[in-house]
Amino acid sequence: MPAKALVQAAVLALALLSCGLARAHAPTFAVYSKYEATTWKTSVAFVFAFDKMPVLSLLARDGGDGSPSLADIPRYRTFFSKYLFDRFSVDNGGVACSHPGELDRLAWDERTNVVLAVTKFVCPSELTDLTIRSLVTHDMPYPHELVGDLQHGGVLVRHFFSGDDTEARIALASLPASGVVEPRRPRSRTRFSYVSVPDQQRRYEALAFAELGIDAPLHAPSATGKPAAPPNFLSFVGQGIVHIFTGFDHVLFILTLVVVARDWKKLALIVTSFTAAHSVTLALATLGVVAVPARVVEPLIAFTVLVVAVDAMLRPKAPARAAVAFAFGLVHGLGLSSALRDIGLTGRAVVSPLLGFNLGVEVGQLLIVGPALAIVMLLRRNEASFDKVRRVLCASVAIVAVFWIVVRVREALVG
Repeated sequence: MPAKALVQAAVLALALLSCGLARAHAPTFAVYSKYEATTWKTSVAFVFAFDKMPVLSLLARDGGDGSPSLADIPRYRTFFSKYLFDRFSVDNGGVACSHPGELDRLAWDERTNVVLAVTKFVCPSELTDLTIRSLVTHDMPYPHELVGDLQHGGVLVRHFFSGDDTEARIALASLPASGVVEPRRPRSRTRFSYVSVPDQQRRYEALAFAELGIDAPLHAPSATGKPAAPPNFLSFVGQGIVHIFTGFDHVLFILTLVVVARDWKKLALIVTSFTAAHSVTLALATLGVVAVPARVVEPLIAFTVLVVAVDAMLRPKAPARAAVAFAFGLVHGLGLSSALRDIGLTGRAVVSPLLGFNLGVEVGQLLIVGPALAIVMLLRRNEASFDKVRRVLCASVAIVAVFWIVVRVREALVG
């Protein structure tokens, strides 16, 4: 590969990787944490679901007791309570709400593979205008984004605490009676990420209602006392589309296959093979038939991206890509299942979400493949220029894939 093209590829790869990382408190793109908040009278219960890697690293760095394991986490409740309450606050109408001296619970949840921290804030008067401030994930050894979902009656309000966006202001009286209110994404959301934004499924309602001292209904109550509607088939279709577009490793894998397609028939065979394979493992993993840890799957996905990029760069006319797409599609299906496997659906309840999510993934793929193929066919009118574009693009993808492999293996070892 000519030196000039290699330099261009390196510049493109660095531009992709550095996107959105220049701001203060720049977060890692490999981790998300979340809280589920629930309002009741003058109180707000919080169930934090922290990624285990930054929590274990924080306890090892500042906890003063060696290298803790997941089973040791409850012993650090006093330390972590002070850490969290020093960096997290709630006020109502400009008046600070109080919190207990310690978290009610701090433990690793084996089912969802996160560290749960449970507490509540009690305000002096009826809830009207809430302001939630957080620097909790900013000061961890792995700074990362905190996604906050607050349930108020039948409406869910989402906020992102990332970079300089450390405050959520919620005027409760102006909220709709039901639905989801999600603000414009902060600027830092433009960065690369191989971990999907946490979905809006509420997994810890029982803990929140127990913290508030009330009985937990099947679904969160609305302002009128009626249960909020659970996610429907179309909502899972939407999640599938979002998942494929925010899974940059899947996107680059697909684009690399498109860039070496000679015509739409061969591309259709490749995409069909990839689709069939990841549909199989997506279903098996979601149903619990196959269980492969994310720390194993994520580096493997990055490796598949590297292989197809190098192959497309060195063997642009190779005939056997359908078989390769099928084999690697099995791995990608395990990664796609991460958006569904933690919801806790069982039996017949899993069929509709699984079908809807898989349909959304396929729609998302078609929305990528269609325009990409049109551009490739247009560029192929000048084979010499297209060959240069192909090599630069594939080299860029390969560089990004190597970076992902290194980061993911390192995080797997730490976690």
